[in-house]
Amino acid sequence: MFAIPFFQRLTGLRWVAVVLPAFMWSFLHSNYPQEPPYIRGIEIGIFGIIAGLVMLRWGILATLIWHYTVDASLVGLLLIRSNSFYFKVSGMVVALAAAAPLLFAAISYLRAEDLSRTKIC
Repeated sequence: MFAIPFFQRLTGLRWVAVVLPAFMWSFLHSNYPQEPPYIRGIEIGIFGIIAGLVMLRWGILATLIWHYTVDASLVGLLLIRSNSFYFKVSGMVVALAAAAPLLFAAISYLRAEDLSRTKIC
């Protein structure tokens, strides 16, 4: 919310304002060992660019929902692959919680479609 408007004002270039904070954030948040050392920063940087574009197009709420859904899905998959029954059930609950924004979006879309059809008639 801060970096994109800041860099856009600073540089006057929207693409720089999206790419620069995405890769700054990604390399600052990839401090665990992986091989090659830079690969996680590149991977997360690409996702950061996508998140920046989502924020510019649909706003911060859509970006937060997307981030929540991705994180909940990854945690759910990790738990489902566990050997513990408790963790498997917990993973299923998390996976269903991750589907909640999708369900909300589908219902909102269908309601908007119904309202637009009603106004035309």
